[in-house]
Amino acid sequence: MKIYRIALITLILALGASACNFSLKGGKLAIPISLDEQAVTRLVSGVMGVITAASGSQPQATINVVDFIEPDSIRVDGTYEISPGQLVQGSMTLAFAVVDGAPRVGVIALDIPGADNSAATMDKINRALEDALQREAGAVREAAVFKSITVEGDALKIIVEVPLRATQ
Repeated sequence: MKIYRIALITLILALGASACNFSLKGGKLAIPISLDEQAVTRLVSGVMGVITAASGSQPQATINVVDFIEPDSIRVDGTYEISPGQLVQGSMTLAFAVVDGAPRVGVIALDIPGADNSAATMDKINRALEDALQREAGAVREAAVFKSITVEGDALKIIVEVPLRATQ
C-alpha cells in the first residue's frame, strides 16, 4: 500500500510538473518563481531605509520605475530623501546571481546625489536585498536551493530546487 501511495504521489507531481513548468529530476522538484514589477518594488522598498538612513527614522523613498535588463539586472529609478525634507531623483542598478545555492544581489551602480556609497553601506544594502529576496521567495521551505536568477522580459525569474522526501 505504501509503495502504491508513493507511486501515485510521484505520478501526480510529474503530471503537475509538466503542466506548471515544474521539473522533477533525481528526486528534486525545480520550482519557477516569477517576480513582476510590483514584487520587485516591494523587494527594493523594504531596504530603502539603508540608502536614505541619513534622513532620520522615517525617510521617504518612492520607486517610480523598475527597468528589467536581461540577463540578470534591474534598474530602479525613484525619489529619495537624503536629508530631512530634501528629495532627489536617483537610481540604482542591481545584479542578481546564485552562489552555492543562495541568492546574491549586488548594487553595481548607485546614482543618488548625496547618498552614502561607502563599501560598508553597499554591503548593508546587498545583505538586506538578499534577505528580502529570500523572504519574497519565502513560500519555499528551508530545504530549497536557489538554482538560478535571471531577468526575462518584465520579470525576475528564480528557479529553486526542493528535494522530495518520502514519509514513513
